[in-house]
Amino acid sequence: MTLVRIVGLLLIFGSIALTVVCLRSEEARIARRIQDVQFELVKIRRELWSTQLAIARCKSPRRIDDEVTRRSLSLAAPSPPGPRPAEELRWANAR
Repeated sequence: MTLVRIVGLLLIFGSIALTVVCLRSEEARIARRIQDVQFELVKIRRELWSTQLAIARCKSPRRIDDEVTRRSLSLAAPSPPGPRPAEELRWANAR
């Protein structure tokens, strides 16, 4: 083999090796980013579960009764609406 061929092969093998190293480092960086996103997903899910639990606690009958008592509210059903204004009746009949 001539010196030119040897140098050419060395350049080709060197560029292939450099490309492999670059691809592997990029693969490692992407794997690390995927892992960070998965950790963030777990954190967000925990926050969501905590929020859902807090909402469920606020909606419990015991908590509602305590809140009604604390605010001195009544649990009576709302009264039916009174007579509708004439303008509203006119538009309702036009449909």
